[in-house]
Amino acid sequence: MDVTNVKNQRMDNRFGTGLLWKTDDFNIPDSKEMVIKRQLSLEKKFNRDPEYRKQYCKLMLEYEQKGYIRLIQESEQNISLDKAWYLPHFGVVNPHKPGKIRIVFDDAAEVDGVSLNALLMRGPDQCQPLSYVLMKFRQWSVGICADIEEMFHRVLICKEDRWAQRILWKKDETDEFNESYEMMVITFGAKCSTASE
Repeated sequence: MDVTNVKNQRMDNRFGTGLLWKTDDFNIPDSKEMVIKRQLSLEKKFNRDPEYRKQYCKLMLEYEQKGYIRLIQESEQNISLDKAWYLPHFGVVNPHKPGKIRIVFDDAAEVDGVSLNALLMRGPDQCQPLSYVLMKFRQWSVGICADIEEMFHRVLICKEDRWAQRILWKKDETDEFNESYEMMVITFGAKCSTASE
């Protein structure tokens, strides 16, 4: 499936869209140093908890295999970009789901007072209010409920906007944080996520 120019259209069993920018003209600071510091902090947690590291690495590998993240090739790294924004990431454990990590991409992380979320519009919330959903159950004699697994990761981001969702990751604990990836899908923490789903 070619997803290089996806923008507000259906591709096979997924949709593609762009990020909702407030303006087309803005300057962004270099966020790579901030992300490296955050990754080093994550590395300390890995060293304290090898099981956490194992689960985190497994999940990142799954993201790559499912096409949620993509390694930026060295030839692409050399192409000069006007802008590139790196997102820090960390793992969260739900006390009700022990042993299961969810990776959070921090769209609110700031560098010189600028964050990715500060550059994005919220957009209309496409989620139905709970009261509306409950009232719908009274409309017919049978009610059906469903859950979409990894819902935000079902929506692709167009190639033109992926520069704003770069991440640093190292597959091996001996490596340096020199491999850049880009998120191919919407991140849960992005301000415009609920408008794009």
